[in-house]
Amino acid sequence: MRSILYFFSLFLLCFSTSCSEERKKDSIRLYVPLPPLVFPIENPIKTERIELGRLLFFDPILSVDSTISCSSCHFPEYAFSDTLEVSKGAHGRLGFRNSPSLFNLAWKPHYFKDGGVRNLELQVLAPLLAPNEMDFGSEALLKRLNESEIYRNLFLETYGSLPSLQLAVQALASYERSLVYNQSRFDLFLRAEIQLTEQEMAGMRLFYSPELACSHCHSGVLLTDFKFHDIGLPESEDVGRYRVSLDSLDKNKFETPSLKAVSLTAPYMHNGSFQDLKAVIEWYSTEVKWQTFKEKELSPLNLSASEKEALLAFLLCL
Repeated sequence: MRSILYFFSLFLLCFSTSCSEERKKDSIRLYVPLPPLVFPIENPIKTERIELGRLLFFDPILSVDSTISCSSCHFPEYAFSDTLEVSKGAHGRLGFRNSPSLFNLAWKPHYFKDGGVRNLELQVLAPLLAPNEMDFGSEALLKRLNESEIYRNLFLETYGSLPSLQLAVQALASYERSLVYNQSRFDLFLRAEIQLTEQEMAGMRLFYSPELACSHCHSGVLLTDFKFHDIGLPESEDVGRYRVSLDSLDKNKFETPSLKAVSLTAPYMHNGSFQDLKAVIEWYSTEVKWQTFKEKELSPLNLSASEKEALLAFLLCL
């Protein structure tokens, strides 16, 4: 009983939630809801804006050769991530990073794996203009939208204005803010609506244990600290956070990904180098060459076969 309460206290620490050891077993399932959504003053949430953004998200009209849409790299059935190591953009050009899930973007303090953008509207704009993604100049994009009777009418109905780049970006951002996921088996367990299996519970204890320290970075209700870490992956041309900060200490550091719906978002890591969660667990267990974190120096986890299976079971219920 004491050990379970300890692990949950770690999970809820950043929300200043505590529980008493005298509580009954079921009462430890303290559910922490997602924080209230806060929308920019210049882009308040409205149903019609979300719907317009949804139409744009799934429409290849936004790519220069009309071959891909936002959904070509962010599939709803895969938690709005991709199944490729790196996604293909217009003209079949390859990107350089794995496409992340778009769930729960509304609570992120920054965007992209290097944190280079601190505003969701700017995050939306970047792939529209990037040569290896949508590759569309703003003037050409506006011309195409205004040539569409459907979109002219939709923008007039939604904003009282003809299509503009700013309004298109705001609509897409409104749709992305609406992509909220907080209904995993673990969420239901915390709300005392279901029981986890014995193996899932064993994996949960491992995840929140001080020995494994998974929750040191994958913390809070969104299972991320939103910080940047170097976990010892082989170096490549992508230097991560250093591209933004130009601080040599940030080389090869990437943002901690949320583990919400993690079972759907393979392949893993910023470059999609791990094809499944078993490979990720194996890396942390035996292969990782740990770097020195600011918090402490870590070492390979050396998990047993049964511990790997239990940890995998827990990750699958996230």
